[in-house]
Amino acid sequence: MSKRRLGKLVTSLLVLSVFVGQGCTRAPDAATAAASKRTELNMWAVIDDEDAYQDIIRDYRALHPNVSINFRRLRLEEYESELLNALAEDRGPDIVSIHNSWMGAYLPKLAPLPATLTIPFQEISGTISKETVVRLKTSPTLSKSALRSQFVDAVAADALIRSAAESGVREDIYGLPLALDTLALFANRDLLNLAGIPEVPKTWSELQSAVKKLTKFDQGGQLTQSGAALGASRNVERASDILTLLMMQNGTEMLDQNGSAAFHKALAFSAERGRAPGPDALIF
Repeated sequence: MSKRRLGKLVTSLLVLSVFVGQGCTRAPDAATAAASKRTELNMWAVIDDEDAYQDIIRDYRALHPNVSINFRRLRLEEYESELLNALAEDRGPDIVSIHNSWMGAYLPKLAPLPATLTIPFQEISGTISKETVVRLKTSPTLSKSALRSQFVDAVAADALIRSAAESGVREDIYGLPLALDTLALFANRDLLNLAGIPEVPKTWSELQSAVKKLTKFDQGGQLTQSGAALGASRNVERASDILTLLMMQNGTEMLDQNGSAAFHKALAFSAERGRAPGPDALIF
């Protein structure tokens, strides 16, 4: 979110509840009225269609009828450049989803989550003559400790950014996760039993051993059964992420002490495999 629009964006994301009553409505003061005026939020996404967010948008608008949300999905090949240009020209969206690896490119154009937010709440006042009143309340936002405890470690590593400050080094929250990709192994137990494999592989070496037993060829040398259906870079989304994970699970040192790429080097050469773990994972 742009720095100019941060307040509007975070307010829209973090309001948890409002209380709507019947009867008269007391006129709010100028500050409360300004915070409660009709607001449009523009939301950009690249992976999911609008139907993925319809329920949460509908529920949010039921609590906040003064806020409307305009959704726009962009094509992957245009998303990053269009978003960077829009932010640079101060016409960027209020709610934006970006890949965790893009954070560094967007930091100069983003403002961190503030420690507190002042938000208008509607409440029912009075016992006999009920009236709806609007009050501004200041509430704390998500703390850094809560971010670490409520989400997996990868979230804090991506969304909690360190920067220099007068008092030293400070940490600020720059986003929250929509989703986290992971890998799971699905196994056909019938094929495992036929190959004499009693349990689903749990380690890299067990998987490699099982693949050799499961792979079958016909008399002409043509593959008839693949030991593991992993696909290839041309037909699997996030193939580079999957390869990176396989490398790391295989004991690859991804970076050297200077922060340079080292996954291609024989830093943890295995005489048993005959090659370094990085290339070993790639060949696999």
